[in-house]
Amino acid sequence: MFRWPWNEKQDGVANTPDSPPARTVREPQPPKRISQRTISLMISLYSHLFVETGAYWAAGPPLDIDRFRNALFGMNFAREFLNKCEYRYSWNFASLLPALNDGSFFADDRGSSPAWAREHGQSMLQGLAVALCGILGQFPEHATQEARYLSESLYRDGFQFVAGKLVEINQDIIPQAQEISAVESLIRLSNHDNQKLLLYHFANGNSLFEFESYHACVSEWRSFLEETLRGVWRLTRAHRSEFATYSEKPNMKDLLDFLYRASFLDEGEQRAFSSTWGFLCAGGHPGISDRDDAHLSMILSLTFGHAALLKLQRWESGSFTHF
Repeated sequence: MFRWPWNEKQDGVANTPDSPPARTVREPQPPKRISQRTISLMISLYSHLFVETGAYWAAGPPLDIDRFRNALFGMNFAREFLNKCEYRYSWNFASLLPALNDGSFFADDRGSSPAWAREHGQSMLQGLAVALCGILGQFPEHATQEARYLSESLYRDGFQFVAGKLVEINQDIIPQAQEISAVESLIRLSNHDNQKLLLYHFANGNSLFEFESYHACVSEWRSFLEETLRGVWRLTRAHRSEFATYSEKPNMKDLLDFLYRASFLDEGEQRAFSSTWGFLCAGGHPGISDRDDAHLSMILSLTFGHAALLKLQRWESGSFTHF
């Protein structure tokens, strides 16, 4: 079931005389919004995909608006909203998206205040941005130069499209959304010999975390890091005759030893990867919730997987013997 990540809230607990003092927290930041700059790009891209007919001999726009409506319904857009888009605005995105932005789309709804109409319109705009990013990813042949500008504009607004969701970019020590996007891109560009399996574990890890299957999530991230390192080992073994007699699938301790002997990892990196693997295999940690354990496993796997993939790029250019 599609979930709206921007609507999730966590209620605070009021401090009482019998409870411990509340910790100091940062002032809440105003919610991030889709800017008019981004809306303008969305209008252009949506119009190109569903409205413009192109050359005079063309059969019509590249994509079918009826299938688009059905996809939006599958994303939990209300039927009343979709009917209004179709019958009042005729899917004219140049009118529809600005009306959502200023709230006029909902102005005639009973009991709706101008503030509610604008905020609800902003939620719909963010949902339509998710749909658009998904379409451009599924049909890259229809993406124009403006598709790249859209990603940049969303980033300036404080959003990033990651694993089928529009997530807010937080200014944390580890920018998780950016790291996920960077690692996924690096997998697709890498010379790893089993990108398909890597992407499978990568996508499953994200999905299982979203659906709160935390133990299974940790297993997927552990498999992601393991397959990343095994791919490095397989490529190294195939290009280094002195390792040809070694097992094709050693256990992880031997695998890390081999990568150290091959000079892919230095001594400090070998210890770091070994410690990370130990954390991922521990099966839970006292004092750490299942959710936090899954989140930490994700960060560790992304960080060390990212490092291994970056090293692999240079490793290949050095004929798998040096950087």
